[in-house]
Amino acid sequence: MVVDSWLMPITLAHVARQQGAQIYKNCEVTDGYRTNGNDWLLTTTIGPIRTKIVINCAGLHGDTVEEINQSSPFRIQPMKGQFAVFERCDEKILSSIILPLPSKKSKGILVFPTVYGHIVVGPTREDQESREDRTTDTATIEQLVEYARKVVPALQNKKVIATYAGLRPATQTRDYHLITHKNRSWITVGGIRSTGVSSSLAIAKHVADKVRNKFQISPRMQHEDSRGQESKVKSQLSGKPNITYKVLPNGFIDMGGHLYRITHPLSRLGLIAKHKL
Repeated sequence: MVVDSWLMPITLAHVARQQGAQIYKNCEVTDGYRTNGNDWLLTTTIGPIRTKIVINCAGLHGDTVEEINQSSPFRIQPMKGQFAVFERCDEKILSSIILPLPSKKSKGILVFPTVYGHIVVGPTREDQESREDRTTDTATIEQLVEYARKVVPALQNKKVIATYAGLRPATQTRDYHLITHKNRSWITVGGIRSTGVSSSLAIAKHVADKVRNKFQISPRMQHEDSRGQESKVKSQLSGKPNITYKVLPNGFIDMGGHLYRITHPLSRLGLIAKHKL
């Protein structure tokens, strides 16, 4: 199954908001400690946040955040993946993902269609130290394009309209780091790489079960928020959620009055092009 890997988590975050969750943007967690009441008091760039439990799912900075709780058992080793995007095709050139035989190090380079009609080749596997460097280079992109046109000859006359790179939060092991610290009220979800999209709902269920069963904590729909401010957000959902959105010309989407900036290159290409049609 092919999905929009940006729109999917944004939609899940929006559903959480409808259920009463609070999302703080541009909020970096820099430190924290457990209080005498065994709550966590986190130091952030927008002020202190008090919580009964911490779920560390900080991606590329997962090991840094983990140091607040313990000496991190894993180290994030960023892995860059470069991609090239071909123009939209009127004809159906590709209907499924072309996946090579995987190696011990990687699943290999894919050629896959997007939900918006583009065809993409990538990712590469490039270990690096930087957690910010998402640049692409001409030589690597040319190799990707050559590979894609070899695998799918119909791409020979198709133009490359965009390139981009993403960073996976790889670690020193191939496995996810799913750790429950019952005595510390802390759950670690680290080292989740490309397969995180397909496994995200299963991981979420696993973590939610731990929160309910191990820590005996259930979500509340109306409460004082974690910064001590009054919150009267109630669930707007009853049964299966019905999510609609509108693409705005300024590069945002509007979901129920909440604006989300489209940050993923594939989503920008597809959603904004869709808006202009």
